Amino acid sequence: MQGSPVATPFTIAFLLTAGLLLLFAAGLYTYATHTGASTLPAYFVAAFGLALTGLALFPSPNPWHNRFGLSLTVGYLSPAVVAIAWRRAAGLADLVRISWVAFGLVVAAIALNLLPAFLPVGAAYQEHYGLVQRALWVAFLGWCSWTSVVLYRRSGSLA
Repeated sequence: MQGSPVATPFTIAFLLTAGLLLLFAAGLYTYATHTGASTLPAYFVAAFGLALTGLALFPSPNPWHNRFGLSLTVGYLSPAVVAIAWRRAAGLADLVRISWVAFGLVVAAIALNLLPAFLPVGAAYQEHYGLVQRALWVAFLGWCSWTSVVLYRRSGSLA
């Protein structure tokens, strides 16, 4: 939030994470073009990185913060896009399965994040809402990390 004592570190962390996600998207694109797989997953991850950049540059309560925050949803679809677009890619059956699991975790975390908008929640839920929000990050960024390791190892066997 604008004016918060941790606003600058949060902005730096978001911009660093966004930069790493854009680098990951470039790696997905390169891998896909070299293997003949769909490049669509790279665009979804890049969309997340760009939205995160906007989130960092327009802190709350700026109305653009919420617009960029909602557009993160496109990027959160990345595990499902990988699972669908690369389902027939040679040697990636494990990645496809893990991507479906990650997508399920992302959807569950999104549902938990949206719960207060639709149902009255107790004080215990509100007190731990930050953990609920971080679960979404762990699910998505965990998938990104695991995918990068799998594809890095796989790309060594393609040379």
